[in-house]
Amino acid sequence: MSTNKRPNFLIIVADDLGFSDTGPYGSEISTPALDRLARDDLRMTDFYTAPACSPTRAILLSGTDNRPGYEGYLNFQVATVSEIFQDAGYFTMMLIGRQTDLPKDFYSSDYFTDRPIQFLNNRNKTEEERPYFAYLVYTAPHWPLRVPRETIAKYRGKYDDGPEELRLHRLSRLQNLGLVPKDIVPVPLVSSSSNFPEWQAMTSIEHAESARKMEVYAAMVDPMDANIGHVLGRLEATGDLDNTFVVFRSDNGAERSLMEALPMIGSLTINEMVKRYYDNSLDNIGNGNSYVWYGPRWAHAATVPSRGFKGWTTEGGIRCPCIVRYPPLKRSSGNTISHEFTTVMDILPTCLELAGLSHPGNKGFRGREVVSPRGKLWVSYLSSQSTSVYDAQLDVTDYKAVWIPPSKGKGQWELYILVKDPGELDDLAQIKKGALNGLLEEWERYFAKTGMFE
Repeated sequence: MSTNKRPNFLIIVADDLGFSDTGPYGSEISTPALDRLARDDLRMTDFYTAPACSPTRAILLSGTDNRPGYEGYLNFQVATVSEIFQDAGYFTMMLIGRQTDLPKDFYSSDYFTDRPIQFLNNRNKTEEERPYFAYLVYTAPHWPLRVPRETIAKYRGKYDDGPEELRLHRLSRLQNLGLVPKDIVPVPLVSSSSNFPEWQAMTSIEHAESARKMEVYAAMVDPMDANIGHVLGRLEATGDLDNTFVVFRSDNGAERSLMEALPMIGSLTINEMVKRYYDNSLDNIGNGNSYVWYGPRWAHAATVPSRGFKGWTTEGGIRCPCIVRYPPLKRSSGNTISHEFTTVMDILPTCLELAGLSHPGNKGFRGREVVSPRGKLWVSYLSSQSTSVYDAQLDVTDYKAVWIPPSKGKGQWELYILVKDPGELDDLAQIKKGALNGLLEEWERYFAKTGMFE
């Protein structure tokens, strides 16, 4: 694609954000900046990631899946998006981090917003003449749930009816917005942890503590959105916004537990560590010296109507919100909903196409051999020149095959029709054996081609 002025790129990632946790996807949480992005252009309902954060980010940066190129870190078998854009003369920046022991008034969403604005404002004349690629990765709303008290107050009392009521409310909103079909059956709200009893079995203080955690979670999404608005406002003020390809997405499904923390706490159990070093009393939840997460039932409400959470290959772990804004390719007058199958692998090749760049492929890159992207281009689809992204290239069908080991799953292949059954409740593996075998043959080809091993 040729233009007089090469486009800028802004890729925004939220950490452990559920499918229905923002206004464009049916949430009660205030997200005016994301509302505007969706209203201006396109939101996707069938955008897929890996089931956990690190492989998803590796896929984003490399344009291929996490084999090869990812071994817990990116290796030299891939050419990353930052390297390619740097070599093409782009000004590149990445803001990413983790909350640690920081000043009392420090909040990561504020910091990760201030820094890219400072980078843009402090460029010299030569740098200002270069287009830019910005990768903005928020830690919100990842645990531990911490946020200013005044923001928590905005959500006081909103979750007193519990996660099941929230799930039903969000499902209704998703249906009314046209994001999911009216006649679907959502997966039942369940918990496999004795630490999170049924809502009806909780005491009044347990209700209050659980609802407070959800209030804090919502209050983490709220300022993240406000900060996204600050970044977009800066681009608009300088006249860059309409020449910037903006993508907002989550890295995986909502998190029900402290998955990453479990191997890192030594001999103490997580509950012992929290009891010894933190104050999780009701009035202190959300402060810097508290350490809470909201648990599986609230996470399940966030992934409605899907099954599972972060770490699962069911829809709740891998189907994520994704909003795109780029006026030169806008499909319509805006506020468009796409049910087209897309993946995080597609972002790198799409950005390259928009910038008029080629991936080095197997020609060599910076003195090393690299693999080609596996993702597909969105450009023709976004510009209404085609009606799909993958077509028959992937033989995308109505069926999904999934294998989940015990004790979380059956330990055998399952088969679902997602358009009718996004909750993955009606296993058709024994009825539609031909469809299952076809998908398994495709799986074996992929398995062999990518060098996977068991």
